Amino acid sequence: MADDNLCTYCNQLATTRDHIPPKLLFSRPRPSNLATVPACLQCNQSFSADDEYARMVLLSHHGASHTTFEDQVERLSRALVRPEGAGLKKEFLRPFVASGVFNQERDQDKPVAVQFDLARVSRVIARTAIGLHRIHYSERLVPEYGAFAADLDAVAKMPNSVDSLKNYLFESINDVTDTCRPLEWGEQAVVFVFGRSLHDPRQSVWRFRFYGGAEFGVWTVPREHAVELNGSVYCPEE
Repeated sequence: MADDNLCTYCNQLATTRDHIPPKLLFSRPRPSNLATVPACLQCNQSFSADDEYARMVLLSHHGASHTTFEDQVERLSRALVRPEGAGLKKEFLRPFVASGVFNQERDQDKPVAVQFDLARVSRVIARTAIGLHRIHYSERLVPEYGAFAADLDAVAKMPNSVDSLKNYLFESINDVTDTCRPLEWGEQAVVFVFGRSLHDPRQSVWRFRFYGGAEFGVWTVPREHAVELNGSVYCPEE
């Protein structure tokens, strides 16, 4: 392919390799089947802060439970107490402080909603899908196509005014879930399933589950259509 030497995420020359998904999501020894994709130095160096933040949020999900969970929490705790982890710690604690969870005068029996920055987490997961699309389909998506990622719990809570969009997103996700074989890394620390459109092979759908808890959907689409996916979905060849 003419763009084999181009970055997966932009049009610059690739001089490094980016792990897909981010390797810090896994305990050592890391899975042997982790892949890498070509990336320029600028893109690769820009990912680390969001990767760390995404790991914190995914580990904090109420449903998170996995054999590597305790090890990951321990690694995260060590990272937060290091001097260089001060900024990361501040970012992680900010939504807890804003929610009032540390307020001793609040009603302790009343649940507190903590609002994480899911946009940062979604960027990491969207990037993972873009990289996996290149790996599994030997096709670079940028600059014409991008990826839209969303927490599936958040999609389920979308207002009635966008019911048609919500139904469409879930239908495409359920299509690949019901018909395609799931793959996994790290003894199911990350499980994913995917397929792509017969109408436009660059439009693909991905469903990820992290640490047995948080689930995200990703749709690779033309940049001018943020969440549009046309055609039936089919499984990749095994």
